[in-house]
Amino acid sequence: MLKKADILGRSLALLLVSEDDSTAVEIGIVREANGGLQFEHGGQPPSFPLPADALERIQRVDPDDAKVRAILNDADFVLALSVSDLPEEGSAGEGVPTGLKWPNE
Repeated sequence: MLKKADILGRSLALLLVSEDDSTAVEIGIVREANGGLQFEHGGQPPSFPLPADALERIQRVDPDDAKVRAILNDADFVLALSVSDLPEEGSAGEGVPTGLKWPNE
């Protein structure tokens, strides 16, 4: 398992998977804040907290796998996350405001 020191300040690709199995990749930097890990991407808000179990789930990207590195925009690490819209009856407090936008096709 990775240690926090292994990933702080390094590039992280979020591999976002929607309910219909569409995917998107967002690149940012891992920072430490408020006792946890943050994904800093420079949007608005500029960062957001990663899930509490992120350190256990983050994987190192093989530096020798050019195809995977190209897909993940040369990130050092990758974390797969499921994403979905908030349910209509849900409140904004149920989600994490990321500032990330799903790419237009």
